[in-house]
Amino acid sequence: MSWTWQLSPAVTDPDLAADVATGWDSQAEAESWLKDTFADLADEGVREVTLLNGATTAYSMSLDDPAW
Repeated sequence: MSWTWQLSPAVTDPDLAADVATGWDSQAEAESWLKDTFADLADEGVREVTLLNGATTAYSMSLDDPAW
């Protein structure tokens, strides 16, 4: 299975969009990417992310969460 992020709203930056479309081999890799690109996603206006394992939702969370 491929791990991917569903972003709401979707990003317009082509590099971020390409990463999201390609996906990652593991949950840890996907979560590491999110941590590394959090500021870029926030700048793009992303407010919520959902981690998918194939078609199965692992979890959703708000990027507005102060824990970030």
